[in-house]
Amino acid sequence: MKLWQVVSFSEPEQLLGIARAAEEAGFHGVLVSDHLFFPGRLASRYPYSADGKPAFDGSTPFPDAWTTIAAMAAVTERLRFAKEEGGYRLELPLPHADPGAIEVAKREGALFVAAGGVRRSVPLPRPLARSALASARLAAGMLVVRFVPEPAL
Repeated sequence: MKLWQVVSFSEPEQLLGIARAAEEAGFHGVLVSDHLFFPGRLASRYPYSADGKPAFDGSTPFPDAWTTIAAMAAVTERLRFAKEEGGYRLELPLPHADPGAIEVAKREGALFVAAGGVRRSVPLPRPLARSALASARLAAGMLVVRFVPEPAL
């Protein structure tokens, strides 16, 4: 199992320290947010908060993703980096699985994966157990499962 640390909404001056700490803690990688702009007015309800309003606005810093990745890569040795829109990502190696024969479900704090005739349950860390399963795809022998925080959690 490979865990990624999401650094969305972190203070820009803390990002290098967070990357170092994530590497020391054994995380596989760091996901950075990639927002080009924030609209001046939101007409729709924001789905990830109880009151329908985002916890960020036009003054929230969103550092350039590629510059941020380059800076964090310069102070770490083995971390991987990717751009993400928030949430969590879990990677499970399934080197010989048929992409058409994969089933993924989340129940009671565990991820259930069926590949061919083999079924496994993976206990999830609390942040993933409290999140909704957003997607799962098999690419190059790696099952990539994305989770998004449940609204109001």
